[in-house]
Amino acid sequence: MAGKTYTLFLFLLLLPLIVNSQERKLSISDPALIDESYNLYFAGDVFLAGQPMQKNLDSLIEAGVKLVINLRTDDEMDHLSFNESKYLKSKKIKYIHIPMGGDAGYKADAIDKMGKSINKTDGKVLIHCRSAGRATYAWMAWLIRYQDYPIDEAVRMGSKARFAVPFFDLLGYPITIQKK
Repeated sequence: MAGKTYTLFLFLLLLPLIVNSQERKLSISDPALIDESYNLYFAGDVFLAGQPMQKNLDSLIEAGVKLVINLRTDDEMDHLSFNESKYLKSKKIKYIHIPMGGDAGYKADAIDKMGKSINKTDGKVLIHCRSAGRATYAWMAWLIRYQDYPIDEAVRMGSKARFAVPFFDLLGYPITIQKK
């Protein structure tokens, strides 16, 4: 009996670590364009967008967004007409800036930061950049790495948002992408 009690005690002690180590599974759907003015796509619990303005952020907060992930570079952020981070903080919305592109490049650790932030957030997520292109690429990588989507499925879904590779169209037939 003591062994069973000890095992149960260890299980209960480690349960929070086990639960927190699992990836958060969000509701995911094919992206649908809902606002062309800034390329806003709705994909289940995730929104993909170009740069939102304050009024857009207010609407997204009303829709349940609890985390905003900004992929714009520091140079791009210098030219905004408002301080997005400060504005979201005033609304008690979690904000993370993960510069992608330009001098920051495209790195896997950016997707890791994004994935960890999403896992710690209860609510919908907005991923944005300037035009929704990088947001779509990052979302696709996150789908593959954190939601276990097959690469071809992530490419198919991303193609409904801002992912485009003209090479695929030029071939005239579908191609398959596989990881090594």
